[in-house]
Amino acid sequence: MTAGFSVAIEQGEFDFPSTTLEKLLGHKPESVKEFLKAAYKL
Repeated sequence: MTAGFSVAIEQGEFDFPSTTLEKLLGHKPESVKEFLKAAYKL
């Protein structure tokens, strides 16, 4: 089963856009870079 998931991931089977996180947060997610800039006022 694990090998099957590995092959599927390698072939991009789970690589599709999703708006689930955006819907949960109520806004678009930000990148780590954007978050760190805001958090540390860089």
